[in-house]
Amino acid sequence: MDTIAPLSLKQPLVIDVRDDHGIARVELVSRRVSRLGLVSPPHTDTLPLPPESGGRAVLQWVLDLNGRGYLPGDTAYYRARALDNAPKPHTGETREYRLRLPSAAELREALREASGEVASAAGALAGRQQRLQQETEALAAERERATSTAGTQADARAGEGDLPYRSAQRAADIAKRQQQVIAQAQDLKERLKQLADAAAAAGLSDAAWQKQLQELEQLLAQAVTPELQHDLDALRDALKRLDAAQLREALKQLAESGKAMREQLARSRELFQRAAIEGSMTTLAQDADELARQQRDWNTETRSAHPDSTLARAERELAAQTDSLQQRLAALDSAVRRNGETQQSVAAERQQAQQAAGTMQQAASQARGGERDQARRSGEQAAQQLDPVSQRLLSQRDALRERWRQDVLRTLDAALSETADLAQQQMDLAGRMRRGDASPGLRGEQAALREGADRVLRRLQSASGKNALVSPQVGTSLGLARLRMTEVVDQLQRAMPNTGAAADLAGQAVDGLNAMTQALLNSRAAVQGSQSGSGLQEAIAQMAKLAAQQQALNGQAGAMLPLMPLGGQGLLGDLRALAERQRQLAQQLDRLRAQGLAPGAEQLAQEARDLARRLEAGQLDRRTIQRQEQLFRRLLDQGRTLRGHEDDTDKKRVAQTARQDNFRLPPALRPGATGAGPKYPYPTWEELQQLAPDQRRLILDYFRRLNAGTP
Repeated sequence: MDTIAPLSLKQPLVIDVRDDHGIARVELVSRRVSRLGLVSPPHTDTLPLPPESGGRAVLQWVLDLNGRGYLPGDTAYYRARALDNAPKPHTGETREYRLRLPSAAELREALREASGEVASAAGALAGRQQRLQQETEALAAERERATSTAGTQADARAGEGDLPYRSAQRAADIAKRQQQVIAQAQDLKERLKQLADAAAAAGLSDAAWQKQLQELEQLLAQAVTPELQHDLDALRDALKRLDAAQLREALKQLAESGKAMREQLARSRELFQRAAIEGSMTTLAQDADELARQQRDWNTETRSAHPDSTLARAERELAAQTDSLQQRLAALDSAVRRNGETQQSVAAERQQAQQAAGTMQQAASQARGGERDQARRSGEQAAQQLDPVSQRLLSQRDALRERWRQDVLRTLDAALSETADLAQQQMDLAGRMRRGDASPGLRGEQAALREGADRVLRRLQSASGKNALVSPQVGTSLGLARLRMTEVVDQLQRAMPNTGAAADLAGQAVDGLNAMTQALLNSRAAVQGSQSGSGLQEAIAQMAKLAAQQQALNGQAGAMLPLMPLGGQGLLGDLRALAERQRQLAQQLDRLRAQGLAPGAEQLAQEARDLARRLEAGQLDRRTIQRQEQLFRRLLDQGRTLRGHEDDTDKKRVAQTARQDNFRLPPALRPGATGAGPKYPYPTWEELQQLAPDQRRLILDYFRRLNAGTP
């Protein structure tokens, strides 16, 4: 039937084709008619037929209108056409169906509803994951107690091998529900992507809101980790084997992974709500601006034409749309108040829209009664009442964003101050421990510092739920410091306190607090600059830069490989310099990992350090070159993973001819490689390229020995 196109502009179709002999081809013919009546040439898609379809085929197809120039308000007409396999084919066609694209106002209304639905779905999903994680922890603790209460070691082994039916059923139910939550999170991520695409199609050019949607999509991607899926598979495997010990361990691991997912979803819940409020403010501002423009057009029409029933009907429609606008503003005002932002109310804008709707109704009545001057004055008054609504809504949105940003900055400033104070106090306690102090007062002070670390951690969790620029991983260093503080208290509470070990642990706690201070400073700078959500763009750029550095190192190592049989102190010095640059790249990867911007950087940094050690030891061989190339590819892959999946739309690869600057010169032939003015100038590459590799090696070694003064 004729219908309205979905936001994705992809309309699923089912086509039933029948013929008394055989079907040769099925086509879908579509054409675009713009809202102004302009008709585009027809577009024909040939549908693939199943093998041996014979005289009957039921085909599924998606009519995709993306990339074909469709605009809001346009209409797509389509029909199916089939040809049989006769020598002179006969043709059968359906009637032409109509698929109307929503107008810009309808698209914005759908976007507001979709934003609210996504925010509600995110809140419900976070609640489901919290309940599921609690049940998983409870079942894991129950299995732990069941094993620990076994009397003898033999009983314990028997208990581990015996899996009660009730426990197996509960574990299977948990696995099933966890898989459903994962699927819902993936579906929510896809809905969020469709929302961003639809917003772009509707002309919502608010870059900050679009970026926020991308950040939320990244948060959902980080919530469903490969480790969570791996732990879920391990639980299913334990259930298949009916292995109680494996089930207990799988439940513990799944509880830990589920806790991380719960924290990520809880963090994103408030961000979803704020994104919905910002998006509503943006779309309602555009609606108000469009209604004001339409009212001005109506006023112009009344100057050139005598008021009649047509103008009155158009004004009544504008009044109805304006009344709908004030109702949506009332819903937005309620959402803002529910979010705790009592200072940022849109009640004044709602009142203006309500007054404008009443004035429009008055203008419509006057136009119907033929009162031209009065209708025009009422229309102008309605336009004046609507004009400031759009700008004031945008100002309210910007003020709300600034208020949220300042709240997060105040939270980070407080956390910074407390962390610096904790680090100073922890340093003083470490000094007292080194002097042998193990008094009860010192133990109490250490316990108080641990409670202070807990307060800072709660502050950070609150801040990370209010702004996507605050990465939840900035608390990793603080968690390490708190763990060391706990171990310090344990050392001091022994019958024979070990003040030396306690002092070392206290020093590690100071290091963790200092690292935390640096991470907080980085997060504060990101929030204050408002450059990119959660540092994602910076991480992508940094990873691309590191990949380029690794590619340069690969080129130098590849050029030095043919010279390895010659040896010499000069070559070893070049290898050590190369190793130092490889080690610096590893350090940059470590910094990215510490900032929480690149989760997979730890393994890459370890590989870079291993390569640096091999180069420093003079172990440059074909295997080392291959490992360097593999590291380069992994750096590129890591950058693409941070960026997210991007479809290659054209899927074309363009070959390029060789250029004069794309060959690799050996280090000894590069400009300035041998210092200023060697005694015997080295031959140029143009002079050597016609020779065989072993001949070039002999000549280079000859000139190297001449310039070094070797007998």
